[in-house]
Amino acid sequence: MNPILPLPDAVPFSAPIWLIRVLLFVTFLVHLIAMNLLLGGGVLAAISASRGRGNVPHHRRMADSIFKLLPVVTPAAVTFGVAPLLFVQVLYGRFFYTSSILMAVPWIAVIGFLCLAYYGHYFMSLSDTIRRERFVWVPWVAAFLVLLIGFIYTNNLTLMQTPEKFKWLYVGDRTGARLNLGEPTLIPRFLHFFVASLAVAGLGIMGVGQRALRQGDPSFGPWAVRYGRTWFAGATLVQILVGLWFLFTLPETIRGAFLGGDPVRSLHLFGGIFLALVAVALALAKPESLGAFWASVALLALGILSMILVRHWVRDMMIGKLADLGAAPVRTHWDQLIVFLVLLVVALGTVVWMVRRFFTERAEESAQR
Repeated sequence: MNPILPLPDAVPFSAPIWLIRVLLFVTFLVHLIAMNLLLGGGVLAAISASRGRGNVPHHRRMADSIFKLLPVVTPAAVTFGVAPLLFVQVLYGRFFYTSSILMAVPWIAVIGFLCLAYYGHYFMSLSDTIRRERFVWVPWVAAFLVLLIGFIYTNNLTLMQTPEKFKWLYVGDRTGARLNLGEPTLIPRFLHFFVASLAVAGLGIMGVGQRALRQGDPSFGPWAVRYGRTWFAGATLVQILVGLWFLFTLPETIRGAFLGGDPVRSLHLFGGIFLALVAVALALAKPESLGAFWASVALLALGILSMILVRHWVRDMMIGKLADLGAAPVRTHWDQLIVFLVLLVVALGTVVWMVRRFFTERAEESAQR
């Protein structure tokens, strides 16, 4: 079927295509880490809050630690998501805008779901132990809303990659309330995102345990490291299985490229899996080693970056010919580009400084207690 698409934007790209793609990959990596911590952290906080009601002090303290972080992680995930979303719109605007309009009702509902989840996180972070136990359902609702947002995003991003559906979806229902539920890759792709969030959050909990160990806590620190390690290792192994399921739901030509048909793409796919497995092996072998923890963080970040490239190639193979970015006009505005890159470096430096300041002040508060 030959899809009917809006005409390409007549305005030339203001920067080289390769640079826009690099910026998309880098900013999406930062957003993905924050988003995984938000979703996975929200789920694990809800679990610990529920288990903490049974007078399990470590789970109660773990829930408290995560609840204090979620109001910070939520705006970070949203803010870091702006740039990659804009870069996607720059490169694939004809596809992304069309899919967004076709599912306009759930797409605009994301704003409401996000606000409610944010309120829930703030409510739990500002509540005392008694009120948290009374309203233990709040973190579950907040986690479900964030999960629902991820499901809506997955619907949109899979729909934009199948433009042959645009016409019959529009003709069949012009209310804008449709989802891409008939897409065979939808469920495995969504689960791939969800399970990954649990793995990243598990590694984050190991970080909480590492900080407690450095503060001389002989009880909570080792427990948190072991608890986070269990989630990190278990979810990573499940994630690999879900990823293979996702791979085998792709069209045969695309799947074949990653299974030896294209050595570079195959290397990135299996290289990403290998990096994740090495990160898990380090976490299992030396759970209380700070060096091994940071090595696991670095390896996992590289593995996620490899998967971001795989994700890009899947999209490129599905709509690359229709997008025809290689023939798109480019008129680089070097003055604006230089200002943008300088501000980007300054912004990244500011974020690093803010994160370090945040955790330093948290450590000082804990020491004073």
